[in-house]
Amino acid sequence: MGVITKNDVVAIVVAFNFSGERADNIITRLINQGVYTIVVDNSDRHSNFLESITSDYYFNGGNVGIAKAQNTGIRRALTKGAKGVLIFDQDSLIPGDYVVKMLQVANSVPENIGIISPKILDLNTGQFTNPRSYRRNAKGIKITNSIENDSDYFYAAKPIASGQFIFSRSGSYGGKLLH
Repeated sequence: MGVITKNDVVAIVVAFNFSGERADNIITRLINQGVYTIVVDNSDRHSNFLESITSDYYFNGGNVGIAKAQNTGIRRALTKGAKGVLIFDQDSLIPGDYVVKMLQVANSVPENIGIISPKILDLNTGQFTNPRSYRRNAKGIKITNSIENDSDYFYAAKPIASGQFIFSRSGSYGGKLLH
């Protein structure tokens, strides 16, 4: 597949009755990190503000649900030739080096990996979430509630949607998207 660069990636932010401060934070940070950004707006009213700060604004005309909004963004990203998409909601916060770190991992994982997810900081507790991880072995799948090693990546059983990097691999998802 070759190396994936910032130019190969499209970020999708789903907005819903956003607060300008949070929406501006995620969108501005993505754009500042050099990523083409699509905002799919599930609000009842068109947002001139969101349209003015993003690369690509799509207004759904109401709440169609997060999955359908994400799929709208993914379809738009694929028409741009994206080799991968980053999925966010308006409440997501990311560090200034998020895209660079995700690309490092994206370019180091095996071809059979379909998504990568970052560690998630729970703002309520100040702690990183400890996702379930799994390991396949001869006896089946072993599920643990802790990360078994301190490697750069591990297999997570239940990643959350926001923050994921989804590979398009050959430029398509086999024609099926979840709704």
